[in-house]
Amino acid sequence: MKLQPFMAGNGRFLFLAAFILALLVVLASVANPMAAQEPTLPPVQPDAEIGSDIFQERCANCHGPAGQGDGELTGNLPKQPANYTETEFRRTRIPGVMYNTITEGILESGMPPFGSASTNPISDENRWHLVASVYSLATPPEAIASGKAVYEENCLACHGETGVGDGPNAADAQAELPDLTAIRYWFNRSNETVFADIESGGIPDHDYELTEQEQWDVVDYTRTFSYYYFDPNAPVEPIVGATISGVVVNGTSSDIVEGVEVILRGFSQDFQPTVTMTTTVDAQGNYLFELEPVDPNWVYLASARYNDLGFSSDAGQVSRAEPALALPITVFETTTDPEAVVVDQVHILLSFGSDTVRADEFYVFSNPTAEVFVGESGDTTQGTVRLALPEGAENIAFQRSFGSMQSSIPASEVIQLEDGSFADTFPLNPGSSGLNLIVSYELPYEEGMTVERPLFYETVSANVIIPDRGVMLAGDTWVDQGVQEMPGGSFSSYAQADIVAGSELIFELNGRPEMITDMAGNAIPSPANSTNELIVGGAVLLIVVVTGLFIVTRRDSEPDDEEELEIEQEEIDRLLLAVVDLDDGYEAGNVEEAAYQEQRQKLISQLAAIWPVQG
Repeated sequence: MKLQPFMAGNGRFLFLAAFILALLVVLASVANPMAAQEPTLPPVQPDAEIGSDIFQERCANCHGPAGQGDGELTGNLPKQPANYTETEFRRTRIPGVMYNTITEGILESGMPPFGSASTNPISDENRWHLVASVYSLATPPEAIASGKAVYEENCLACHGETGVGDGPNAADAQAELPDLTAIRYWFNRSNETVFADIESGGIPDHDYELTEQEQWDVVDYTRTFSYYYFDPNAPVEPIVGATISGVVVNGTSSDIVEGVEVILRGFSQDFQPTVTMTTTVDAQGNYLFELEPVDPNWVYLASARYNDLGFSSDAGQVSRAEPALALPITVFETTTDPEAVVVDQVHILLSFGSDTVRADEFYVFSNPTAEVFVGESGDTTQGTVRLALPEGAENIAFQRSFGSMQSSIPASEVIQLEDGSFADTFPLNPGSSGLNLIVSYELPYEEGMTVERPLFYETVSANVIIPDRGVMLAGDTWVDQGVQEMPGGSFSSYAQADIVAGSELIFELNGRPEMITDMAGNAIPSPANSTNELIVGGAVLLIVVVTGLFIVTRRDSEPDDEEELEIEQEEIDRLLLAVVDLDDGYEAGNVEEAAYQEQRQKLISQLAAIWPVQG
């Protein structure tokens, strides 16, 4: 961070204050050289694998994912972070000093503190796990392998297999053998210190001959007795045992649900089913699955059927640090009341050909009640949420969108009703943005037309976006937002709010679209004329603001890491649940092979971009 002084004098003052503060820190360490070597010892043996997850989340942006001092933020730092992989680093560093550095930070290097002085501190135990992860990043696995061979041949007889000093020849040792598993032995010693003791004879009974490199390697290996070494590039070792449990609760009545069947599904990194287990919820509403061994990269989803509807948990993973995973499931009662349906937003993007107008419409449905809307007939196969298209619509296609609107698959479950309207057959669960549908169609167009259709549900906001090429929209209920520059060109936007259920959505188009040609005289098509562009540019549609009609809450800062993770997790949950529903539909014979393969592959591609990977 660079401070911009508001006065020259104040700038000199800030510099002087920083200099004095840094000097006091240095003087304090000189006056009490042991102060940096007296950390609180860890309550458990430091684990580099646990620390590795913390390192990637909190440290890699500066220190680099492999600890080579090449993180994405290094250009903003006053001093280049250390390269852990350099040989000198692991030979000279002292764990206690490293712990204190993580705790207190380094003012002159731009490293923040992660102890109690931090606004987002890391616990004492996890700071020790971080120290272990730094040693693992610094120590190549071949050094560990070489050191283990040297130890087993030359040291094990006295120091024992685990380093506690209980080898078969321990009783004959001339001096008391140290416990090499004790962090207290290692926390104020560098590898260089231990190496010097071996080389100089400071450790008695060592009359064997070792090369210098073998001595360094055995020091690297014996240090791992004090922490759990982790090679991030090694094949992932399975977790010995894990449990997945949860409670099933009725979200409508808040009662627990007993006796229902719960299915646990696991998915691998290539999105193939790995585990399918079934159990029954007990009288207290609980279920439990015990698994072993467990691949930490697998993702799990639990589901239950209630009132002939499927309800799922969030997706989750187990880890060595947390081998017990809770996946609660909430089920709901059903309703046939259409007032349970609200259209939060409908965005209509128009584009023009020589004699046609294409519409891409994006509907966001919500359910503000505590019951699942299953359609007015009560039978989801007969239709749930409905929407109507203008008379004469052709080349109609539906897609289903997920989460961030950047993911979609063909919505083959949408059916046409006897009155000509269309209906989804997916139930609408309680909550916001529970169902997103995209419909694309074409209408004949010359120099003007009136577009109308009924809206079956209360609609909070609607807007129409038209390329700024000579066509204007007219209608008493629409507010002209003017021309806006968006990805793809210039667009005129029109909006209205608070549309009552059963109203007609009507607008009039006037004018002939201007055809823009390239250098060769070829017509350039109207921009943003594909559904993919609509989805990818979904954020564009959502920034359209109707002055005086909408209240848009904007954050003054970027979303924090926790918010971004929540958004990503919601996207994973929605996509993974879509895979489960698609698989179930295919197994039940409701989805044709070609459509199944196409839709599943598209979902897999979207999941691949955000799938969480753990070591």
